[in-house]
Amino acid sequence: TNKKPYDYDNLELIREIVQICREKNIDFEMLIIPEYIDIYKNIDIDGFNELKRKLVEITPFYDFTGINKISADKKYFKDPIHIDSYASKYIVDRIFYQDKNDSPKVDGYGVYVTKNNIDSHIDKLKNEITEYKSVK
Repeated sequence: TNKKPYDYDNLELIREIVQICREKNIDFEMLIIPEYIDIYKNIDIDGFNELKRKLVEITPFYDFTGINKISADKKYFKDPIHIDSYASKYIVDRIFYQDKNDSPKVDGYGVYVTKNNIDSHIDKLKNEITEYKSVK
């Protein structure tokens, strides 16, 4: 299996950006963009989830990955890792026009991840992706 490697070096840069934003009272929202569902066939889910665990130690973030209406439909993607303007609109709506604690308007799309919910979020994603891989 070709597993996507994860480079944790950029986490230190993210930490610096978050610190600068806090010092200057700048709102900062981190997000992980969606990928087309076929990406999950070869993903190193444990490595991906470890990246998320390390990221949430730096800052809460919105996670748009996983199996959902958007990731399962090619019409929302220019290619497997680049979303189109329609998918982008859902992201903007989720981040700026919905309370962080609300459920996403599109089921599972745009979960606000914190230290308090990272474990349950990762368990849910891992189960979704494992199930998807077993069916395909």
